[in-house]
Amino acid sequence: MAVLKLDRDDEEKELEFELRYQLSLTFEQRFHMMEEASQYLTTTRERDEASRTAQVTKRT
Repeated sequence: MAVLKLDRDDEEKELEFELRYQLSLTFEQRFHMMEEASQYLTTTRERDEASRTAQVTKRT
């Protein structure tokens, strides 16, 4: 896998690099990556859902 190195941010070059990379993959490889990302998001959501946010106490 190639790595893009730039001296400064260049969104156009980043997009071109990403598109070339995605086009180099087969449909099965892209689908597998999508499944892995989906599984990661699901487990992260389930893990974070268990923790409660801090409650705000109103001063009177």
